[in-house]
Amino acid sequence: GTSMSAGKAPDGSPSPAHGRGGRGVRGLRRRAIWVIARRDFLSMLYGPGLYVVTALGMLATLPIVAGYLDAVERSRVLILADAFTLPFFIATIIAMIFLALASVATIARERDQGTLEALFYGPVDVASYVIGKHLAHVLAFLPIGLGLAVLMLSYSGMSGLRLPVAFPLELLLSVFTSAAVAALGVCLSTLVRGVRGGIALLGALTLVLLAIRIGSELLSGIQVPNGVSPLLLVRNVVLALDAVAGYVSPFGLFQNGVDALVRQDLAAYAGAIVLACLHCALLLSVSARLLARRGVRR
Repeated sequence: GTSMSAGKAPDGSPSPAHGRGGRGVRGLRRRAIWVIARRDFLSMLYGPGLYVVTALGMLATLPIVAGYLDAVERSRVLILADAFTLPFFIATIIAMIFLALASVATIARERDQGTLEALFYGPVDVASYVIGKHLAHVLAFLPIGLGLAVLMLSYSGMSGLRLPVAFPLELLLSVFTSAAVAALGVCLSTLVRGVRGGIALLGALTLVLLAIRIGSELLSGIQVPNGVSPLLLVRNVVLALDAVAGYVSPFGLFQNGVDALVRQDLAAYAGAIVLACLHCALLLSVSARLLARRGVRR
């Protein structure tokens, strides 16, 4: 393979790219990004994970669509404006969880194996390494999204249920929010020294967000007897946290964007995409800084 690093090697000595013109350094950085992304993308493409998660996503949509068709058969009518948003949402969330797990292990695994240090003795820097890793996982989502789109089209053709006009926008939203999920995983991967630590950190973060979401659903349905009840304060705090999580969590952004499309609120939909892009920029910037500070050695 091609070796990589920019500025300085892990031992502090100047790398081969140091001292060259700005155009040459940019060219080396673009090549490094592409080499890293291509290597990781092909590794996922030739592995079983991509196909297993696509199959799981497709299987998850089957009982939902089957339930719609069963309702049509029993009552001869199904009042449903959009039959495929929920199946696509669930399948995409499954794919995003796979991306989160894969990306959170990517840097931690190479550091744990000692291969990360070797990579940085060539013409690459932390920015190109982090961007290359992120790009690989974004590219890995594209065949999953394409497979799910083909599945939805097939279901529509076989069942006679109408595919929503906004489905291409849902598919586009899934790409941007999946990119934010991958950026989050890369960022978490720079915080830990091993794969187990990264997965544990991702699991803890997921449990916190899930607890907030479930708590808001439960508390929002509870009737508070008076305005001074401690339960009212708890409910308001949890609901506020859930609202914040909807903007901080990439999964929340995806849900908000899909809900906006259902309401035909294009401004909120565009806002979800913009926020996903900001998530990527911020998380990748933090990842590069963390990797530079913590170093590449085990």
